[in-house]
Amino acid sequence: MRDQFPTVRLLLEAQLPAPGKADDAWLQRLELRGDKRVIRTLDADGFRERTGTMEALFVDDRCGLIRSQRIGATTSIDPDRAVADILRLAANCLASGIVLATNDPTGAIAHAPRWRKFTMDLHRKGEAIEVFLLDHFILTAAGWRRMFAFNGKKRD
Repeated sequence: MRDQFPTVRLLLEAQLPAPGKADDAWLQRLELRGDKRVIRTLDADGFRERTGTMEALFVDDRCGLIRSQRIGATTSIDPDRAVADILRLAANCLASGIVLATNDPTGAIAHAPRWRKFTMDLHRKGEAIEVFLLDHFILTAAGWRRMFAFNGKKRD
């Protein structure tokens, strides 16, 4: 049977990491608590140089960074499709929260109704599957601006 299924052979021969190594990796993950920490993380990753792009940061339930993903150029993103794509990416990495960042020097996105709708759709649809949009930052020529911030209050 091993010869017929090379993937099974690889799994059987794989070395599992020691429990201590997995614990150390978890304890050393970057926690994105607070807007200053998010902005420092984006700046360290070169986000300011990626004009006209959107990026999503996926976090666990303790705001530990799981992964970041460039969503694309804002001029070519279909907002409805982007909502589905972002939520799919979040589900794939078992994220509990999403932080969006948009590099928009003109400030046009922050004032455009279609992008406000995009942000609210992502918030509502994410909430339905318990993946929460925690924040949406816009980097404009005047600096960072918040388009959305999760307040954490339960609705009745």
